[in-house]
Amino acid sequence: MDITEMLSNLVLDLKMTLNTEISTAEGTRAIERAVDELSRHIPRERIYDHTWIKAVIDDTFTTPATGDPDHLVDNMDLPNTVVDGSKATLTATIWLDMARPITFTLTDGANAITSMTLIVKGTDADSVYREERFYRHHGKIQTGKVNFSYIQEIEFGEITGNTTGDKLDVGTTEPDLATGGIWLALGNPIEPGTESICSGALGTGTKYTLNTDYEMDYANGKIRMKYGGALADGTTYYANYNRASTSIDISNIIPQLIRITKVLYPADKVPEQQVAFSIWEDMLTIGSLMQGVSQGTLTNGEHIAIYYEARQAPPTLTGPGSYPELLDEVVLLGAGGFALLMEALQLELAAVTDLAEVRTTLDYLGIGAVGAGALTFVYKAIDDALDKVSLFLEADAGTNPDNAADRLAEISDMEVYLRDMITKLADGSGAIADGDAYLGKVATVDIDVATVGATAWLLEGELLINKLNDGGSNVAEKFADYARAKLQVAQTRTQAATAYFQEAATRLSLLRSYIEEAGGWMRMGEDFIAEAQSRVAEANVYLAEAAQYQEATGIGLLIADRYRAEAMTRLTEFRSVLASKAEYRKRVVSVAVRQPA
Repeated sequence: MDITEMLSNLVLDLKMTLNTEISTAEGTRAIERAVDELSRHIPRERIYDHTWIKAVIDDTFTTPATGDPDHLVDNMDLPNTVVDGSKATLTATIWLDMARPITFTLTDGANAITSMTLIVKGTDADSVYREERFYRHHGKIQTGKVNFSYIQEIEFGEITGNTTGDKLDVGTTEPDLATGGIWLALGNPIEPGTESICSGALGTGTKYTLNTDYEMDYANGKIRMKYGGALADGTTYYANYNRASTSIDISNIIPQLIRITKVLYPADKVPEQQVAFSIWEDMLTIGSLMQGVSQGTLTNGEHIAIYYEARQAPPTLTGPGSYPELLDEVVLLGAGGFALLMEALQLELAAVTDLAEVRTTLDYLGIGAVGAGALTFVYKAIDDALDKVSLFLEADAGTNPDNAADRLAEISDMEVYLRDMITKLADGSGAIADGDAYLGKVATVDIDVATVGATAWLLEGELLINKLNDGGSNVAEKFADYARAKLQVAQTRTQAATAYFQEAATRLSLLRSYIEEAGGWMRMGEDFIAEAQSRVAEANVYLAEAAQYQEATGIGLLIADRYRAEAMTRLTEFRSVLASKAEYRKRVVSVAVRQPA
């Protein structure tokens, strides 16, 4: 089955829909994991045939170019805006022509930069991440010891005292032995003393001398320029040599190699001859050809057959996997388990997201450390609204007399006064009764009383007009004066009565204003109560939303547990099948594995 058919059968087994419950990438990854685990039990069996040729002709190498002190950073200004953590501006390709040491040059005429740490980050020739630090107190010109092939970035770990005009250059150094040199890889391990390094092909041109012009690393098949020698920078040379007589390079099969089961040398010998071997890094060394025989050198032109186990290749769009078709269903069983584990993890991560939403919602309500006390959160807004209700409706020990409770208390005081006034009206006492008494005297004493009232005196004086009277000629006028005096007394009594009545009216008007003001405060309190109620309703909506997220979290975790349990069931069966190869071919031969020579 190719990958398309495998994915179709996988989702069919899981009762899912491709790119709905499970994506193509997830299904492909699950199949790859199943194939990878299959490889540990039933690896792919392969043979690598190598023909050992002793002589290597014209293996070329190019010496490193001349070092460039500003190849990476060129005259970068260092104003005070360059601070700890700033990055240097790279001006060149971050991939170097070969692994090289780094040099830096600082221009600081005033010596104002009191401290600086420059961190170079990148990888070496083996693609291993490396860092190297250059410190200001070691000098303005420094050369590193790490050979970088790739520069990721150059960072100022710290810098103090820099100003405009200070400059930085970062580049590469001269490739010579005096600075550690740069090893250049040739194609093979080399038999010591067999090399011939020339300037021209096929051994022509200038021939160079070992340990004068160059230095050799025979075991690793490397060469480097010798300080003061005749090899020039950036120049191509030709190396002729014999390969190491007992080892071969197997780097082309190392990435897929699980283990080597046997090595036949010579490969075409019958009966087959298995030889002892050892592996170090990418090199396979042939040992003794047979028991009791010493190790010998390889013969030019002979074949070496390496039988090894490798990882099975998963199915692709264009074809099936490298394993037998019989194992397709086994792979699908394992892929189903791995796919369900992915789905379980996805649900668990979704549950974490839902719980984060619950936390966010509760924080917005003002529950917990994040939201508590912030005016923008719902519960705090409710609290503020209720505080306003308390402010407008409740008394607070006199510190805020402008509220409904204080006005109602004053109304209660006025009520006592009015009740007292009504009681006194009933029993003939009090301000209104006093006013009424004054008005009564106006009628009964000052105006209408017989013989001595103003009316009586005016009538009696009228009878004496134009008469001769014992009191003289102005007796009638005196009666008029008496009447006027009585009227003035009546007016005074009337004014006193009016004052009593006005006091009562003032008290009633004040009572009405207090009632109206208390109503206003109560209406304001009702508005804030309504706001608090709306906020409570909003809070209930958020709480309902949080409850939904929490419920979704619980359901998601429950389904994740079911997925995980089903996944483990499938993987247990998958691994059981792999551990027992009863249904797979017997891996035996009819003769002994190691045959006699």
